[in-house]
Amino acid sequence: MYSSPRIPSIPITVFEPVSNRLLYFPSQDVNLTAFGQDVHLYKDDQLTTQHWQNDKPYLIYNSILVGSSETLTIDPGCRIYFHKGASLFVKESLNVKGTLEEPVKLLGDRLEKDYADAPGQWGAWTVLADKSKYIYGGLHFLKGSKDNTIDYAIIKNANKGIQLDSIGISSNPVLVLSNSRIENMSLNCIDARTTKLKTFNCIFANSGSYSVALCFGGNYEFYHCTM
Repeated sequence: MYSSPRIPSIPITVFEPVSNRLLYFPSQDVNLTAFGQDVHLYKDDQLTTQHWQNDKPYLIYNSILVGSSETLTIDPGCRIYFHKGASLFVKESLNVKGTLEEPVKLLGDRLEKDYADAPGQWGAWTVLADKSKYIYGGLHFLKGSKDNTIDYAIIKNANKGIQLDSIGISSNPVLVLSNSRIENMSLNCIDARTTKLKTFNCIFANSGSYSVALCFGGNYEFYHCTM
């Protein structure tokens, strides 16, 4: 298998063992050559404080959690791909530090052209007692999360973009979101519930439900945003 972390058009794949014997011609072998990107793979992880650098893409399977008293910092230019059903949950703090030249990209892991703008490719969910499905945010800030910042990010093609659960103990906004695009969501681009959110110079577009849903009160500031 050939791998490269720097060619974004190459598919990202986690391989399972495959038999190389033909069903009807067991005496013959088939030589397979595969191409893929080398990635940092996270699967069901609870993260301690760490710093993600832009050396190769990050692939998230089955969701991950930034734990209490921990902070995840993401460098400019990082590409973070989520498999179907995966979200990033934040119990403490997330700092996304993109730039105009190198935004941080949070996308689904299907890189074919047909999936470039297709909503609903990633984001966790659970089935409730009444058999209904509860959809979490692709980025989901849990109750008590605080001092989160997202600057110059592109968040695309999830079930739901960002969800903020409730107000924390800090007097500061739970999330300051700036210079970012959140688009192509099956449900809401922003789902904020009794929280504090400050947003400026952002685009919220192409949602299947609400571009921005502000529920159950809270404190919300939007400056120079397009919805």
